[in-house]
Amino acid sequence: MNEAESHGLSESQIVYNSPLGGFLLSNFAKKYALFSGRDRVPFTLLFLVLPLVYHGETREALRSTQAGSGLRIFASKLNKSRSPTFMIQDRAIGFRGLSLTCVSAAIEMGFIRLFPETAEICCVDLDYSDAPIELIAELVKCAEKLGRWFAEVDIRELTKLLKVLL
Repeated sequence: MNEAESHGLSESQIVYNSPLGGFLLSNFAKKYALFSGRDRVPFTLLFLVLPLVYHGETREALRSTQAGSGLRIFASKLNKSRSPTFMIQDRAIGFRGLSLTCVSAAIEMGFIRLFPETAEICCVDLDYSDAPIELIAELVKCAEKLGRWFAEVDIRELTKLLKVLL
């Protein structure tokens, strides 16, 4: 029995909750800030994190790509797939409501701060490195990789590589 089952929670109950989503978004923002050299993250990028991290096939591509390899290698793995499940644009639209709910949760929990005048967020520096279960630890690593990779390219290249409109 895994830890999630011992608490009476299914994997979907663990994954699709706003505090966890907010936690993942804050980890993304923290890594983005570290690798971009800027304190603030463009708000629109938050709409790509959960659709990429929560989708099993995409998460496997994330997990199997070394953090230092970058977004281009990850995107090439996605483009090689013959599966239509890599339609990130459609998933980003479908996850829009959940993403907003998770952003709100992250703000309420004090993980991130929103700057509406510039449409940016920043991560509040908190120590939350001990993820309670294996699945959450994997999701956090995936979110952090995305933060690093998104920081290394401009938004125009990111949208071209992932074939999304922001």
